[in-house]
Amino acid sequence: MVDIECQNITLGYSCNNNCLHCVIGYGARKLYPDRSTSEIKSLLDASHDSSAKKVILIGGEATIRPDFFEILEYAKKLGLTVCLETNARAFCSEHFARKAMSIDPDLEVMASFHSNVPEIQDLLAGVKGSFYQSRKGILNLKKYGLRKLSADTVISRLNYKTLSDTAGFLKNLGVDESYLTLMRIEGNSRTNFKELFIPIKDFQENLFDALDLAERKGMMVNTYGFPYCTLGKHCRCAAERKLLRIFRENKQHIFNELCQRIDWQKERPSIKAKLKSCKSCRHFGICEGIWREYIEEGLLCGEINPVV
Repeated sequence: MVDIECQNITLGYSCNNNCLHCVIGYGARKLYPDRSTSEIKSLLDASHDSSAKKVILIGGEATIRPDFFEILEYAKKLGLTVCLETNARAFCSEHFARKAMSIDPDLEVMASFHSNVPEIQDLLAGVKGSFYQSRKGILNLKKYGLRKLSADTVISRLNYKTLSDTAGFLKNLGVDESYLTLMRIEGNSRTNFKELFIPIKDFQENLFDALDLAERKGMMVNTYGFPYCTLGKHCRCAAERKLLRIFRENKQHIFNELCQRIDWQKERPSIKAKLKSCKSCRHFGICEGIWREYIEEGLLCGEINPVV
C-alpha cells in the first residue's frame, strides 16, 4: 500500500499580487473559480482520512480569503500539520499574524520573496509597496511564534544579480530554508518572457555565489528545476533529491489542483525532459532533467553537459 506523505490543496487562483513570473496567469484565474469553504473542508477531511499528516495550502493567495481563519482552524482541529504558501503581505497586520499563530502555533510558512531590493521585489510582485508589506508580515509571524519559515525565490533577468544579497537578507529575516527556483515558461512568465528570461549560463555564477553564501551563514538552501550537471559541486542542494527519497519509500505527494488531482511522482516526468546525451551522465538515474519547454523551445545555450 502506498502512503500519502503530503497533500497540496489549491484553495483558488485569486491573488493580491500579479507576479510577472506567475505560472498561473490571468487566463487560468478567469477560467477556474476559487474553491468554496465546504469543498476545501472536504479535501481536508479526505487528507485526514488518508495517511497524510501534512497539507500545504496554496493559491493564488490563501490569506485574502474571508474564510482563511476558518480553514486554518478546521485543519488544526483535524490534527493536520499545515504549511502555508504565501506572499506574507496580509501578515503585515499584527492582528492578522497574531490570530493565525494563535489558531495554529505549529503553522509552517513558505514565503515568496524574490529580491532584497524593494523596487525589484515590487516590480516582480506587480504591486507597489509589496516588499515592505511582505517583510513586515514575516517579522510579525516570527514575533508571534512562527518556528518554521522557508522562502522561495524565482530567478529571472530582473533579480539574478541580487541573489546573494537576497539570501543574506532572508537569513536576517529568520528564514530557515531557502529555495532558488528555475523559472518555468508558463502563464505570466510566457507573457513577460523578453523581460524575464535569462539563460542559465548567464546567471550560473550568481547562483553559485548565493549557494555558497547561504551555506556559510548556516541556512539550508535548495535549488529547484535545475539539472544536476548545471549545479557543479552544489548538486547536493537539488530539492528533487528529497522528492526522490520520499518516492523510494513508496510514498505519494498529491496535488489537489482546481482542475484535477495529480500524483506528483507521475506528473513530474511529463513537465521535464532530458537530452539524448544525458544518458551518458552519471546522474542520469536520479536527475529529472529540466523544464520541458527549455528543450522544446530551444532555450538552452550549451549548459547541459553529461558528468562522466
